[in-house]
Amino acid sequence: MGQRSEIYIVFSNFPNLALHGIEFNLSEMANLLSHNKFLVSLLLTLVQIQTMVLSYQYKVGDLDSWGIPTSANPQIYTKWSKDHNLTIGDSLLFLYPPSQDSVIQVTEESYKKCNLKNPILYMNNGNSLFNITSNGVFYFTSGEAGHCQKNQKLRISVGGVGGGGENMDEAPGPSSSLPAYAPSYPTVFGNIPVAPSSSDSPHLTSISHVLITGFVICALFSALIEPLEDNLHKEKKNLEEGWSKVGLKYKLAFDMEDWIGPRLYSCCNCRNHVALHDDVISKAFQGRSGRAFLFSHAMNITVGPKEDRQLMTGLHTVADVFCSDCHEVLGWKYERAYEETQKYKEGKFILEKSKIVRENW
Repeated sequence: MGQRSEIYIVFSNFPNLALHGIEFNLSEMANLLSHNKFLVSLLLTLVQIQTMVLSYQYKVGDLDSWGIPTSANPQIYTKWSKDHNLTIGDSLLFLYPPSQDSVIQVTEESYKKCNLKNPILYMNNGNSLFNITSNGVFYFTSGEAGHCQKNQKLRISVGGVGGGGENMDEAPGPSSSLPAYAPSYPTVFGNIPVAPSSSDSPHLTSISHVLITGFVICALFSALIEPLEDNLHKEKKNLEEGWSKVGLKYKLAFDMEDWIGPRLYSCCNCRNHVALHDDVISKAFQGRSGRAFLFSHAMNITVGPKEDRQLMTGLHTVADVFCSDCHEVLGWKYERAYEETQKYKEGKFILEKSKIVRENW
C-alpha cells in the first residue's frame, strides 16, 4: 500500500480530527470570506428577504365577512379591488360562515352572467385563502344562488393585466332586492391580518428599511470578518510550513500535538497509529498472549487471509491483522460468527494489549 492510500485511510477513520478536512475548511472559508463574494451573498439574501417582506394577505372588502353588499355601498368589492395593488405572492382571505355562504372562482363569462355552474375553484370552509401565483385577471363570486346578482362578486387584476377597474354591465337583478344591510358575522374564522393601505407607501418604507439594515449589516460583518480572514490565512500557512518540515509520514502526529487530537493506540514496535481510543468497544477480550481489546475500527493495517478458528466463544472465521509499516501481528479481524449471540463481532477488530501502546494520553 503506497503512502497516498495509507494517509487516506488515516483520515477516513478520523471523523473528529480530520486534519485533511481542516485544511479543506480553512481554504474554503478563506475563499468564502473574501469581501466581494461575502457581500454579494449577503445582498442576495437580503433581496430574498425583501421578496418575502412584500407579500401581503388581504381580507376581501376589509369587511367582517364575505357577504352581500349593503344598499348604501353596493359596489364595495369593485372599489376595494381598484384601491388595492395586488402582486404575485399576495393572498386573498375570504371570511364567512361555512353553513351560509361560500366562494367560487369563475371565468369572465360566468362572472358577467352570474353563472355558478362549473367553477374553476370551489371553497366553502369559512376561512378560504386564495394565493396569487401569476399575473392575470381573476373572478370570484359567492357560491350561493342569488348572491352574485346582488353584487357579491369580486374581480381583481394582478400585474396590470386587464386594466385596473371593473367596466362591465352588472348581471340583471332588481335593485329593490338588495337587502338593507349586509350580513355581519362575528370574527371567529381565524386570525385576521391588518390589511395595508391602498398606497404603495408600505412597500417603499419596507424596501428602504431593509436596504438600510442590509448596508449596516454588511459594514459590521466586513469589520468583524477581516481579522478572522487574516487569522485563517496565518493558521493555514503555519500548518503548511509545519507539514513541509515534519514530513508527510508524521503529518497526523503534528496535527494531534497542535490541535489536541484524540487519544490513540499505536503499534508497539514502530509506533504506527492503528486505532482510536474512542473506537474501543470492550477491554474484556482474550488474545493469543493475554488480554485484548475489541475495536469497531482499525487503521494503517493490512488484513491476512481468512480462516476458520475455534475461539473461546465458538467457531469464527477470522483474518489476522498486521501493522502496515513493520508487519507486526497485532490481532485479528472477525469476518464471520457462527453463533447468533456472537454476530455483533463481525467486521470488528481484536488488538492484543501487549502489541499496542497508548499515544496522546
